[in-house]
Amino acid sequence: MRPEVQSRRPRGEVRTPALLDAAYSILNEVGYDRLTIDAVAARAGASKTTIYRRWPHKRELVIAVLERQEESHLGLPEDRGSLRADLLGLLEALSHVAAAESASAFTSLLYASQQDADLGEALRGPLLERRRMECAEILKRAVRRGEVAPGRRTPDGDLLFELLLGLIVTRFLIRGLPLDRGTLRRFVDRIVLPALTAGRNRS
Repeated sequence: MRPEVQSRRPRGEVRTPALLDAAYSILNEVGYDRLTIDAVAARAGASKTTIYRRWPHKRELVIAVLERQEESHLGLPEDRGSLRADLLGLLEALSHVAAAESASAFTSLLYASQQDADLGEALRGPLLERRRMECAEILKRAVRRGEVAPGRRTPDGDLLFELLLGLIVTRFLIRGLPLDRGTLRRFVDRIVLPALTAGRNRS
């Protein structure tokens, strides 16, 4: 009997996960500037033609890698019943993201984004939009509970996002310190909560 002929999907479709895995590992090893399509092709056992057919520029490949990583990370936890608990939940999710990444690779991406407008737009736009929306949702929950004053005193979700991200970036990139639970709790209790609830009891 003739062996059964297995159906095959298009080569590019089959290789997409392997290509993204290869690009991600090389990005973490050498950074954005030194990442090459040749290296990705060799690591994934693919041809450069396969890669260029899907991603015409290294930038597009790296953006696809970042988008997939973002989708795999933990999102905003369900309503935990208080502003403090929601903030800690989001910070824990952000810290998991940071722990999974290479600080040197992230730094190289930030530098490259200053030279490449499209890469910069990808980093500043859709890849961060999810996190900004999560901060806005946390504030909406707090307003519904009466923990944060509504109306013009409602804090800005973008500013909350920048405040939380500032802690992650400072400890992760600049100081190289761990994002332990004790640090997250002190940050929420001493900095974030007082800032968000300062006007709650004012007329």
